[in-house]
Amino acid sequence: MAKKLDFSSKHADKFITIGLNVSYYRRKLSMTQEDLADHANLSRTHISYLEAPNVVYSISLDAFFNIAEVLQVSPSDLLEEKYLDYQKEFYDNLACVNRRGSFYEEIAYDKKY
Repeated sequence: MAKKLDFSSKHADKFITIGLNVSYYRRKLSMTQEDLADHANLSRTHISYLEAPNVVYSISLDAFFNIAEVLQVSPSDLLEEKYLDYQKEFYDNLACVNRRGSFYEEIAYDKKY
């Protein structure tokens, strides 16, 4: 069972790393979130939450292994931080990364001023 966690979770950074790596490898294969979800027997929303850098989302080991298999990588590849600089720069440029999870407030603030 997957669930959203608080950023103060002991392993929050690890869950974010997994999500960023899933996004990286999925895009590398030119897959949509829906494609990945269908092949991994998950919902598209599940993949979306997992990949969101401003959401800490836990996943089951079964889902983790299914995703790695579909992406044709070892599960350990999804735990590595080697592509994080690329991913963080990408999301920073989109103003998506906000460690407090207040992305929408940030956009609203930018539009006001």
